[in-house]
Amino acid sequence: MAFTDEEIAQYGDSAAAFCQRRIPVPTQDGPWMGFRIEGQSIILLEFRPHWQNKSLLVQSPIAKTTFVRRTDEWRIYRMRADLKWHGYAPCPAVASFEEFLEEVDRDEYCCFFG
Repeated sequence: MAFTDEEIAQYGDSAAAFCQRRIPVPTQDGPWMGFRIEGQSIILLEFRPHWQNKSLLVQSPIAKTTFVRRTDEWRIYRMRADLKWHGYAPCPAVASFEEFLEEVDRDEYCCFFG
């Protein structure tokens, strides 16, 4: 089941605030962050102009969380070199979306921001 409209608004506000805090002032050539909501998942993304053609936009996934209603937990995923989502082994799940954002922000093992 997808998120309700209220949940989309709540999580969207939290994700937008996180992205703004993480990269506060996007420049013309610099990166900026955004997010996408797909069903029960929220994906954090980095956007930047293509290095050869500034009119093209490149997006790179940073982190993904999926809410599992049955267990009432947020599972955390990271993108690996094979371009597939893998469970984040140091902390596979958290209790809230805010805890997910804190874990990504901490990036203790350099899995999200390198």
